[in-house]
Amino acid sequence: MECFISHPDEGGPHPAVIIFMDIWGLREELFDIARRVGREGYYCIVPDMYYRDGGLCFDTRDETGTHLSAERMDPAMLELAVEAGRRVNERGVAMDTGAMLEFTGLDEPARPDPAGVIGFCMGGRLAMFAAGHHGDRLLASASLHGARLVMEEENSPHLLIPEMSGEFYFGYAGKDPFAAPELCSRIAEVMEAADLEYGHCLHEEADHGYALPERDVYDPKAAERDWEFFFQCSAGDCRVRRVPFYLSHLVRNTGGLALQKNEKGSSFPFSPKNTVWQYLVRLGQARYCTN
Repeated sequence: MECFISHPDEGGPHPAVIIFMDIWGLREELFDIARRVGREGYYCIVPDMYYRDGGLCFDTRDETGTHLSAERMDPAMLELAVEAGRRVNERGVAMDTGAMLEFTGLDEPARPDPAGVIGFCMGGRLAMFAAGHHGDRLLASASLHGARLVMEEENSPHLLIPEMSGEFYFGYAGKDPFAAPELCSRIAEVMEAADLEYGHCLHEEADHGYALPERDVYDPKAAERDWEFFFQCSAGDCRVRRVPFYLSHLVRNTGGLALQKNEKGSSFPFSPKNTVWQYLVRLGQARYCTN
């Protein structure tokens, strides 16, 4: 399983955060997100969850280089992506998460416990699978515009909530078919019954995929609100059921952040005193690509 890893080059060991991809597959956009989280003081892992299929990517873009949402994609390509996503199952996610957590105990810059997990779209479901099977170690979890979080099947992610520990945050899009009010209410009910700390934010004008900066439906206001939650513990005016954790409770704030433009023009917080290592790894065999 190939993973992208990003972490500060000093001040460690750093708490580990797994970032689960959406159905479109591993790509530079997700690496940029890992770099952003890494600059906040975390050891970030982005696994290729399609490695069992040889590694797939459905990064379809328009003439401006913007990643197309499902409604604008070629239907045949969309069907392939959906089929690939459905092959990523609970058992595989549990095994892969265990392997990544074991690896964090071997890699010097990482502090293996406690750890966190963030998932986008399909990754939101995977984050729930991971937190349900590794609740003793994943104490900070988040799903952003998660898909298929509540299903009729016996392997529905919400059924694992009683096995989770720590705290969970859900970012919902108001125009997202995967975030119907009854689904959000069902998750809240199960969280309450399990006596877990949780929070949620409904971005009423956002579409599914709002948190990914290269998507045609990217909503910077909604996305930044989520990042504020993660890094500043600021609930603002969102509809939070309880006071949420967001990942900053695992580590100190680095502070002193400025903005730096990356090659594609996106702006992310960057600290010149806290640079970030980035490399690809096949669980135990690191291949450094840049410093």
